[in-house]
Amino acid sequence: MLNISQIQGKTINPQTLITSAIISLFLILLGVFFSRNLRRFPGRRQCLAELLIGSFKDIAKEGLGEDWDKFFPLIITLFLFVLLSNWLGVIPGLKSPTADLNTCLGLGLMVFFVSHLSAIRKNGVKKYLKKYFSPFPFLFPINVISELGKVISHSFRLFGNMFGGAVIFAVVGPIVFEISKTIGVPLAIASPFLIVLFLILQVFFGLFIGTVQAFVFSVLALTYIGYARE
Repeated sequence: MLNISQIQGKTINPQTLITSAIISLFLILLGVFFSRNLRRFPGRRQCLAELLIGSFKDIAKEGLGEDWDKFFPLIITLFLFVLLSNWLGVIPGLKSPTADLNTCLGLGLMVFFVSHLSAIRKNGVKKYLKKYFSPFPFLFPINVISELGKVISHSFRLFGNMFGGAVIFAVVGPIVFEISKTIGVPLAIASPFLIVLFLILQVFFGLFIGTVQAFVFSVLALTYIGYARE
């Protein structure tokens, strides 16, 4: 029988692919929903969309200057995709796509290529390369390694926080139940309370940490693009 997790010798995660596709489709539908029937005097739906867009627009203008509108759609899409991916891990039985290193690394590489290709387009090849030989030519290898290191730190920061959070909850749950048994609390009494408490904490920290990490990832992407284009 063909193992769907093995294609041409490469290991893939079907759940990550499926959940990423679902999130992408949901974002498209969300965009269509919020862009319909726009009015001069907005209702609640339009106000919510304008609040989110306005907040990121100010950040994009500050980080990218006059070219903010070229990269604003990418930044806000990154934020929403990472946000929904992080939140998905709160649902029991589902794994967040951002808890898979392949997803985080793919997003980091996308930001890397966008930032450097746009820098070459704006400044030209000669001016772009000149920055890597500054302030001294012998620093060229270090400058290149520094740029590659940004991809790793950008990707692993998101992956580490989301994967680490999932591991902590997976480990803490059984430990709490073992402690309740050790101190002599009847399992019939402790189990419902511990389950509810565990779910509340998982939802709270999952939503809170997921939101913070999505914001940090998107702002770092904006910063890297702005720095590369200087």
